[in-house]
Amino acid sequence: MARSDLLARIRAHLVAEPGLRVAPMFGGVSVFLDDAMVASVRANGDLLVRVAGERHDELAARPGASWAVMGRGRRMGRGWLTVDAGALDRDEELAGWLDLAREHHRSVSRG
Repeated sequence: MARSDLLARIRAHLVAEPGLRVAPMFGGVSVFLDDAMVASVRANGDLLVRVAGERHDELAARPGASWAVMGRGRRMGRGWLTVDAGALDRDEELAGWLDLAREHHRSVSRG
């Protein structure tokens, strides 16, 4: 799937969210809610997603998910996962990951 297709599907799912914006970042296109990055479509079409750190291991065990790695093989912090593009073919799969990211965002933005 093309990166632009995945980005369009993300925008459609989050269209009602206040503070939704996208911006090029880290070689991909990042998605923000209220100025906090919740996801990013990577150059290769994979999804970088931010979820609750306490659920990291559970969610990383899902098909297509893994601990997010930045350039030079450095792992990102707990709660940052990469989801393979192939694991996002169905809208329900993508929606599930975006809902987890939105849930985490809301929990931290409430303070």
